[in-house]
Amino acid sequence: MLVLFFYIKGAADSNWHVGIIKNLIDQNCPAGVLKLIHSYLSDRSASFENVTSLKLENSCHQGGILSPSLWSININDLIELNIEIKCKFQGCTDDVCVVITGSKVASMKRLATNVFKRFTV
Repeated sequence: MLVLFFYIKGAADSNWHVGIIKNLIDQNCPAGVLKLIHSYLSDRSASFENVTSLKLENSCHQGGILSPSLWSININDLIELNIEIKCKFQGCTDDVCVVITGSKVASMKRLATNVFKRFTV
């Protein structure tokens, strides 16, 4: 068995709004909930001392009650990848664990390399 752990740096800051909405649509999210989340993500900006304002298209409020769920919606595509049957993904907020099972070290290393490439794209 081989276990890989990934920490996704800046997870909240890189949570793509368009991807969240697309994934919700793909999962047949009810229209009312979709509209609510779209509104929550729309027209967000960040400012520093009321001087600089920056439009946010790729982030969720850090510490926000919805942020972990919205991150899970985006990371779910990666976790559900069926690279091989002997590879299981588990994610929690900005951490992902990959468990690879097999009887041959070389095949587990090959699979780990493929998984690593997917996470570092």
